[in-house]
Amino acid sequence: MIDNKHINKIIILLVIFALIFTFVFSLKPDLIGIKSSENKPEYAKKTLFDKEKISTINIIVDPDKWQEMLKNATSEEYILCDITINGDTFQAVGIRPKGNSSLNTIAKSDSDRYSFKIKMDKYVKDQSYFGLGKFVINNMIGDATYMKEYLSYELFSYLEVNTPLYAFSEIFINGEYWGLYLTVESIEEEYLQRNFGLDYGNLYKPETSNIEENKGNQFENRINFQFEEMMPPDNNQMNIEKMPTDPENIEENKGNQFENRMNFHFGEMMPPDNNQMNTEKMPTDPENIERHNNIKDRMNFQKENPATKSFESNLNNQFPTNHFNKESINGGADLIYLDDNIESYPQIFDQAVTKVSDKDKKKIIEVLKALSNNESEENIKKYINVEQVLSYFAANTYLVNLDSYVGNFKHNYYLYEKNGKVSILPWDLNLSFAGFQSGNATSAVNFPIDTPVAGGISLEDRPLISTLLKNEKFVETYYDKLQKIVVEYFENGLFNESINKIDELISQSVKNDPTKFYSYQEYKLAIETLKKYGDLRTKSIRGQLEGSVPSTSEEQSKDPKALIEASTINISLLGTMGGEKIRN
Repeated sequence: MIDNKHINKIIILLVIFALIFTFVFSLKPDLIGIKSSENKPEYAKKTLFDKEKISTINIIVDPDKWQEMLKNATSEEYILCDITINGDTFQAVGIRPKGNSSLNTIAKSDSDRYSFKIKMDKYVKDQSYFGLGKFVINNMIGDATYMKEYLSYELFSYLEVNTPLYAFSEIFINGEYWGLYLTVESIEEEYLQRNFGLDYGNLYKPETSNIEENKGNQFENRINFQFEEMMPPDNNQMNIEKMPTDPENIEENKGNQFENRMNFHFGEMMPPDNNQMNTEKMPTDPENIERHNNIKDRMNFQKENPATKSFESNLNNQFPTNHFNKESINGGADLIYLDDNIESYPQIFDQAVTKVSDKDKKKIIEVLKALSNNESEENIKKYINVEQVLSYFAANTYLVNLDSYVGNFKHNYYLYEKNGKVSILPWDLNLSFAGFQSGNATSAVNFPIDTPVAGGISLEDRPLISTLLKNEKFVETYYDKLQKIVVEYFENGLFNESINKIDELISQSVKNDPTKFYSYQEYKLAIETLKKYGDLRTKSIRGQLEGSVPSTSEEQSKDPKALIEASTINISLLGTMGGEKIRN
């Protein structure tokens, strides 16, 4: 018989166990194998984020205030409106235009089709859309398919990278159809709680300061030089694949000024036949380098032979100093360790989404230091969520999404930190599928998996990926994830199935869209081109994984005949930066 003393101990233990179970169940049910839709926040169950349907968002706003906001869109100031979402009406909501280069592009065009940010509690404290305080509606600029961002989030999700919720919505202004948009959950507190629980960590949105401060002349000069100065005299979208292949003809047809602009845009690395980058202005290759088929040799090749000059070096040599200042180049968005001073990383800490202390900031600096020190595998795992980060880069590489961390602007990503360990989260994917600085179709289709950074950037200038690709085990994991995309998502037909399903859902809305950037015929052509591009990209990545296609920029420039030929498609049909229908 159990005496009272032991009974009391047992009761105490049972109470403690019950309290622990309740705590875990409420905050981290996945730890005990419980995954239920009941754990979703209420807004996640609503039609707004139902991918099987198109939502209706009607914005009721004073017409004069609306026109004034559109006229002064670059100031990004909120105005008051009422909003009805699938029959649910909310009063005194904030709305404003959003974007960086895309916003400025539209502001200089004859279009008013801006992306918008909706802030439910801007004027009414604690008001929300069933628990969601903020979301965005994206305008599809640079996307003739209407589905590049949707499909990109889908691919990230397929590799279990946490993404915001997203779905299509028809937008109405005072009852009049404005256009088909993609509604996306903002990556803020509600997103963090939905994905990581109540005890979520810290969130940053690294951004080069001049892009974030998109009101000054310096930003305007930067965008003008990078995009508008690349346009031919008739302001039509530049089509690289239809340009004359003879340098003399290029000079004749477009003039010396346009040729010089082209040379800058592609880093003076495009050869006369317009197929693949040459390396006349890159560092000299070591003698007798052969194609490497095993992981260790590939890593050695990358470490010893950076594919291109660093972006900062190119800027110093080719850009007038008044276009970029030092802060826009160095300041943390590239995740390069500079020193231990918090003030050295304004591009990270000035863009903190959550409230962070100096102690929190120093955790990030410790991560950057670990990336710079070639730490051991064990130590890297202390600072980096390796599995998640490699999933991100596998998807990002497949998508050739260069308007991101791996591109010149090193933005459009979030950095999530919990207990000193960081992950990377995707954002703003409308220019994926080679819509930004990817060169011609052949270079885009064969974008290298072992040097997955934009032209003009050394892999070493993006340490979050370069550090991981120095480790043989991590590279194997990265390849496994790419292989998963090849076999399960593309070759098994999921990609084309998704395109067909989305087309069936949105086709009529696209046809009726009064503000669209592309015609309905261009939309239909674009989605067929997207299927062909996906097929060729998959063939190239399979070849790169198997060794039949070169997998670094340096190797590809030496052996262009080994690349997957893509001259049969025109990737500009998918939509590119600026949007073909945007006019000055």
